[in-house]
Amino acid sequence: MSNLIAKSLCVDVPKTCTSDLLLVKENERIPADGLILSEAFVDESMITGESRAVNKKTNDLVYGGSLNQNQPFEMKVTTLGKDSFLNQVAELVKKAQAQKSNLENMADRVAGYLFYAALIVGIFSLIFWTISSNFSFALLLAVSVFVIACLKAATGCYHLCHECCHPWSPKLPPSASMLPFRNQ
Repeated sequence: MSNLIAKSLCVDVPKTCTSDLLLVKENERIPADGLILSEAFVDESMITGESRAVNKKTNDLVYGGSLNQNQPFEMKVTTLGKDSFLNQVAELVKKAQAQKSNLENMADRVAGYLFYAALIVGIFSLIFWTISSNFSFALLLAVSVFVIACLKAATGCYHLCHECCHPWSPKLPPSASMLPFRNQ
């Protein structure tokens, strides 16, 4: 509730209009953006992050949501609702969170190329080491390339490698197949 001075009434904030004169009592929140018509200390930490109260003088701007700290003062409402400073800041934050920066877009493109590069290097290492050594060793190296380059592939590669290299794993329950050795 704020005190409408012209009519000496307590009114809800939605019922106030621009250019209304309001009385903001000590330790009350300022109901809307406006111009202060006297002096007061106002805590604007919610908006500015400033830890100390700011000394506001006649015709200084005060922002809705700030806290009047020391004495009652009169104010003239200049903006309400969607036009208020706090609402504009909230809208800017929403827009900033919804959009990706150029750096984020570039990182996504590079990550896509990294995936394909890791896939090609992994396949070549699998082929080379299968020819040079045995398939089990080649698969281990190929999986290592995938895991180091792309951690999301780690889970799928682990299960593939485990199934190929450990013939007993299908006989074990799913929780036991994660163990590096077979219980006998």
